[in-house]
Amino acid sequence: MDEPMVRAAELVTRVAALIPLPSDSLTGDDTAWAAFEALLAEAATLLARTLGHDGRAVLSALTASPLGANPLCVLLMERCSHTF
Repeated sequence: MDEPMVRAAELVTRVAALIPLPSDSLTGDDTAWAAFEALLAEAATLLARTLGHDGRAVLSALTASPLGANPLCVLLMERCSHTF
């Protein structure tokens, strides 16, 4: 993996670590779910701004990397790709 990809992978991992993994209790509470969605949307927007115009290609490559096995990273990357 080249240096920009490594930096992007580290960034995705760090941002995903700040977001709690959804649980059954979260999905059963509309207010909590809305807060989770807002947090995820804000994190994806900030990630997209940081990655810049090459972000979509970077995220596509990262999905095929070991990050693709982390459900929260995948969710974050999918949301981020929709912001470009």
